[in-house]
Amino acid sequence: MKKLSVVAIALSTLVAGHAFAADASVGKTREQVRAELIQAQRNGDLIADGETGARYKDLAPTSTPSPWP
Repeated sequence: MKKLSVVAIALSTLVAGHAFAADASVGKTREQVRAELIQAQRNGDLIADGETGARYKDLAPTSTPSPWP
């Protein structure tokens, strides 16, 4: 009986792990994430100070390009 419960727990953990991985894998491609990162760097949207949550564009507004041409 104890061996059966260990096997059941192992199988349920394996199935749950795959279910969580499947949810995380659905979404953006690596290229899309890289493009968003580059765009955020250009716009100054990245967080500069994790403690206050200030963004680069807030700390130095003249160094980031304007979104309008």
